[in-house]
Amino acid sequence: MNFTFASGDASRSRADLLIIPLFDNELTDKKKQPKSLVACDKKLRGLILKSAAQEGFKGKVDQTLLMHTHAKIAAGRIVLIGLGSRTRFT
Repeated sequence: MNFTFASGDASRSRADLLIIPLFDNELTDKKKQPKSLVACDKKLRGLILKSAAQEGFKGKVDQTLLMHTHAKIAAGRIVLIGLGSRTRFT
């Protein structure tokens, strides 16, 4: 298994799985949404945020949401991982 950490446009990252870590409530506050999430959600026509809302994903610690991208972005799948509160993250 190989892991790669990269910066830049996440929607162009070629990988089997793209991991997007999120803190509490970063999904609901548009100003706090990471660029990686915004870029991927735009290419998936809002499906990430819509799915997260339907599944109750809020970025709480140990929450995950896995979804297929259906070739809309370079990665085959996306997983959102909840990190919990930013102030408690170490």
